[in-house]
Amino acid sequence: MGIFDEQLWGTWVSVITAADVAVTVTCEAGLPADVTVALNERVGSKIASGSGVTGFLCTGQPQSETVRVRAERAPFKAGVAVLSGFLSVCVPDVGSCDSAILASQVVTIRNK
Repeated sequence: MGIFDEQLWGTWVSVITAADVAVTVTCEAGLPADVTVALNERVGSKIASGSGVTGFLCTGQPQSETVRVRAERAPFKAGVAVLSGFLSVCVPDVGSCDSAILASQVVTIRNK
């Protein structure tokens, strides 16, 4: 299962074109996994949204992974957004994957 950190750091390039989401996950050692996150934020009359994914090898211990979420439609801004996502862990020899939905939560985007 995974736990999202509640503060996101945006990459500043005159506007926030991407947000780095720190995610802490724990899964069975040696298994390949990926975490996907989606971020949605109201920016004036538009909705800034984006998603990102990162793959990693599970250590069996809580581990921190960073997912870069690139803004689509409109840039993100510093403020409140809604974050959701899921964790997928696969067993290569069996050819099956298990997924866990990570509960949506309100987060704060901040400029670095």
